[in-house]
Amino acid sequence: MKMILTDQSGKQKHRQLEVFAQEMKDDGNRIILLFKKPKNVKGTALLIHSHYNGINDQWIYLPAFKRTKRIADKSKTSPFMGSEFSYEDLSNIELPMYTYNHIKDEMYKSVLCNIVELTPTYPNSAYSRSIVWVNQEKKRLEMIEYYDNTGRHCKTLTSQDYTLYKNKFWHPKVLTMVNMLNDKKTELILNDLNYETNLNDQIFLVNSLRSLDN
Repeated sequence: MKMILTDQSGKQKHRQLEVFAQEMKDDGNRIILLFKKPKNVKGTALLIHSHYNGINDQWIYLPAFKRTKRIADKSKTSPFMGSEFSYEDLSNIELPMYTYNHIKDEMYKSVLCNIVELTPTYPNSAYSRSIVWVNQEKKRLEMIEYYDNTGRHCKTLTSQDYTLYKNKFWHPKVLTMVNMLNDKKTELILNDLNYETNLNDQIFLVNSLRSLDN
C-alpha cells in the first residue's frame, strides 16, 4: 500500500506500507500497518485489535525509541503518522459502536445510495456524528462525511476502484481522506492484495511488533 500526504500547497510526501489483516472466528479482526519506506518511518508498526463489542485496542511500535506504546482511548482522535487519518478512523466499524438513522436515499456518482447517520456510542470520539453513503445495490461504502463535536463538517472519506472477491466481498483500491478545515488530504492506494494467506497468529502479538521489519 502507498500513503500519499498532500498539504495545502500541493506538496506531497510518499510512504510505503504493508498491511496484514486477520479475521477472528469468534471476535472482530486484527490488523497491522507496517511502514517500509522512507527510512525515517521504516519499521514503525500499528497493531489494532477490533472486537465485536465495539472495543478497539491499539499499540504502536516506534523503532527510534525501540519501544511499543499503547494508544489510550483519549489519544485515538490524534492524527496517525501525520496523516489526515486518525487512530480512530483506522478502527474497524462494529455494530455496537454506533446508533443508526436512515436519513434518505440519494444518487451519488450515478449510483443510488442509502444515506445513514451514525452516532458514536463509545466515549472520547472526535466526532459527534458521521453521514455514510452506502451503495444500495452492491452494499459497499462510497463516502463518509465526519462532523466534529462542534458540528462542523471536518473530514470526508471516499472509497474508489473496488475489486470483488469470491463474488461477495468488496475491497476499495483507493481511500482518500480530505480535511475540510485545512485542505490537506491523505490517499491510501492499494498496490497488491492477497487473500487467505494463513498468516501466523504470532505476528499479531504486541511483543512481535519490534521484529516485523527485521
